Amino acid sequence: MEFTAMHSLPTSTRPSQRNGRFFSFLLGVLCFHFSLVTASAQSKLQIASLKPAWYGMYLGKSKIGYTSLLFKEVTYQGKPAIQLDSDARMKLNMLGTEVEQISTQQTVMDEKGRILREVMDIHSQASKMYLEADFDYTANKVECRFGTSDEKNHKTLSIPKDAVILGD
Repeated sequence: MEFTAMHSLPTSTRPSQRNGRFFSFLLGVLCFHFSLVTASAQSKLQIASLKPAWYGMYLGKSKIGYTSLLFKEVTYQGKPAIQLDSDARMKLNMLGTEVEQISTQQTVMDEKGRILREVMDIHSQASKMYLEADFDYTANKVECRFGTSDEKNHKTLSIPKDAVILGD
């Protein structure tokens, strides 16, 4: 299976706008990957059916990167869980400048496919963004730690009762 990503780059925007659109594009790709996992998470995930996957990323006919997904069985807080490791790499030229972005993500899910913990790092040139999120379905909250190279933030989010979280 091959995933083709299409995105038209802006030609006359400030660098900060281009980076924002670039990061949005990447996050959209990552959400696509989670939809593959959660679509099969309706009752109980079977690790045997979750094979490693590789997807090429294309801009028109030019390959600009790839994404790999690897699933494995782990123990999380004393209970069986499934860990998804994702690695996405893109390299392209934007207005004569080569831009490379590396995104790594580790998601731990219970046997029903509910996200228990997520850690994400995105590096592009000198920029860095990170996110750590711990999901507590008993207390209906998510503890998030996130930021950039220069700033650190913490926020607690409420999970609405009976909400189904497919990916973040």
